[in-house]
Amino acid sequence: MFENLINNPKDRIEAAKNEHQNMLNTFETKTYEGIPFGVIDGCIQGAYLAGHSFGTMYADKYGLFFIGTYNKSLGLEDFEWSSDVDEQGRAKSGPVFGSKQFVKCSSEEEFLRALKVVNSKLS
Repeated sequence: MFENLINNPKDRIEAAKNEHQNMLNTFETKTYEGIPFGVIDGCIQGAYLAGHSFGTMYADKYGLFFIGTYNKSLGLEDFEWSSDVDEQGRAKSGPVFGSKQFVKCSSEEEFLRALKVVNSKLS
């Protein structure tokens, strides 16, 4: 597709605008009262583009909730994560690859506890 856009700046701009609008439509703020939440890959980034300092997601494929930010930290360094592990022995909760900006939660209860901290620090 991009090969078709290389020589046409107007079409590139239009494609970028369309993609921006698509990303803005990947999340909503009703499920968790004003918190940007989605179930589509890219919804957290869509929340950033819409002006939110963090975004959240449920990934049905993994059965996990995720919270992400573009800021230095979500403020969850002292958060008490569950000890749940998946069938391969990997943690189902906590920082993803040690990140302070992207975490996973094994349950909605844990997600809501983490979200309360994040919302108080980043809103």
